[in-house]
Amino acid sequence: MITDDMPLIQLAIVLVTAIGALNVGLANVAGTNLLIDVANLSGSMLDYAHIAIGAAGAVTIVDLADLVQDGGYDRIEPLED
Repeated sequence: MITDDMPLIQLAIVLVTAIGALNVGLANVAGTNLLIDVANLSGSMLDYAHIAIGAAGAVTIVDLADLVQDGGYDRIEPLED
């Protein structure tokens, strides 16, 4: 999914999505929340982080749906409309 010619914004979106997935996995398996324990977020900053992770996940789903519909990376550009 990550390529050498990937735009910086798309790389950031993939990384935020991965951090969100890791956070959910650790919360269920180990009972720890990375955003609270490591990043020391609380209150409205924690809410903003959750919104950013959700938005990044939505963009990733749309990008993957376009990838599947178009048959792979050979035929599309990243974040193609």
